[in-house]
Amino acid sequence: MQKFMSISLPLAILNVPQGAQLILANGMNLELWFQRFYQHLNGVPEVIVSSGVTPVGITEGPYEGKPNPHAWMSPDNALIYVDNIRDAFIKYDPANAQTYQRNADTYKAKITQTLAPLRKQIAELPENQRWMVTSEGAFSYLARDLGLKELYLWPINADQQGTPQQVRKVVDIVKKNHIPARL
Repeated sequence: MQKFMSISLPLAILNVPQGAQLILANGMNLELWFQRFYQHLNGVPEVIVSSGVTPVGITEGPYEGKPNPHAWMSPDNALIYVDNIRDAFIKYDPANAQTYQRNADTYKAKITQTLAPLRKQIAELPENQRWMVTSEGAFSYLARDLGLKELYLWPINADQQGTPQQVRKVVDIVKKNHIPARL
């Protein structure tokens, strides 16, 4: 999905994956550009940490119809990621299963505790003011989970600036809906 410039990396950096025992990948086409760095690691298991997440589709632009890969932006999805990572660590390092379970439980509790006051604050907003306006549609999962209408310049960062038409569209919608600024 993301486009990256071709760069020269020191050989030492390219050899880092040589000692890998497990590859944790987001999935949803996010790592397509990175697979060349670990494709030669025969026998190293790869776990897709977004497994079990219901994808939000990209609805416009060059990636229309593809899943939005930013699923971790949703605290609800983050809980799924934590479970998948915990399960992978336990599967490939069962001797430390209790530690992985304890750490996952602690982290999931922190995610849930962080989200509770945010949900409460959003519930207190009038429905017509429940908007999330950003430059990129990377927050689609968070907007969905929090019951926010989403507005952005572009669906996926393709290393481009917003066009005048994209900026005008966002400005017009903000004005039309009297979207207040909230921090």
